[in-house]
Amino acid sequence: AAPPTGSPVPHRPFDRLGPGRLVRALDAEDQARPIDAVLPAGPRERLGLRFAPGALRGAVPPLSAAESPEAAQSRLQSETRGIRRGGVGYA
Repeated sequence: AAPPTGSPVPHRPFDRLGPGRLVRALDAEDQARPIDAVLPAGPRERLGLRFAPGALRGAVPPLSAAESPEAAQSRLQSETRGIRRGGVGYA
């Protein structure tokens, strides 16, 4: 699926998704720019995220598409304020 036109959210579709492929993709993204939050596209991705190390899951638990962008941004900013990079992510 293509991201919405003009979306600033990075989007990388997979032809197949397994835990190893998801972890490698998260690691590549984290090397380019530290991950603040992950927005799984669906239940399959949310399940696969359970296999990723905490440091690759973002500083906060996965966001939900049902959450308003404003609420997600506010939560992300309030929960990451003061967190130093290199932690273990969320539990």
